Amino acid sequence: MALTKIQGVTFYKINRRTIICCALCNNKFQYSRTLKNHIMIKQIVFIAISALSFGILAYSFFRIYSFMKLTKTHKTGNFGKRIIQTLNVAVFQTKILRKPVIGILHALVFWGFCVILFGFL
Repeated sequence: MALTKIQGVTFYKINRRTIICCALCNNKFQYSRTLKNHIMIKQIVFIAISALSFGILAYSFFRIYSFMKLTKTHKTGNFGKRIIQTLNVAVFQTKILRKPVIGILHALVFWGFCVILFGFL
């Protein structure tokens, strides 16, 4: 019969001894330094895995940043002309319409998705 449960650790009273059952690994211990070491080891493993994960994340961000530094600088001038070119290529599908059959079919699919999208909104 369980006496109490605190943070995933169940305390049992058997023959005047308190036996502790760890719910995470199903090991039973007598209350002593062994239990404290067991819980401390889990915390150390968690911290080590977390540190490794954040290290891999930081390395990935650094690689992406270094690749971005290798690219050319982005042009920011002539804003109106760039907007018109974007509308022509993206909305009116001017580049894809250069190929007659494939272009028309692609444009119909694209405009069909646009109708569904704006009809849904």
